[in-house]
Amino acid sequence: MFKSKLRKKILKLREVKNFKNIKIDFDNVFDLLKKSNLTKKCIGGYFPVNHEIDDLEILKKLKKKKYQIYLPEIKKKYKFNFYNFFYLLKKKNLNKEF
Repeated sequence: MFKSKLRKKILKLREVKNFKNIKIDFDNVFDLLKKSNLTKKCIGGYFPVNHEIDDLEILKKLKKKKYQIYLPEIKKKYKFNFYNFFYLLKKKNLNKEF
């Protein structure tokens, strides 16, 4: 199957399944992070689009636990840089929602 057909199939499945209703248990995620013995409290996340699972609540709770949260910002030609989550929200005027 071609990559483009597979992508369309997965996007359709996401839309049908409506992943916005899926909730990730923060306590499980936090326990996993504690067990991993991270030397730095830096976490990468993503801003959900196209019916992706919403991780924003977890990122906000991790921020309250003093973790640094970073999201990718896509540049031209599929290049990207990671920026502080709240810096990006402010830059995109989305910080009102958080």
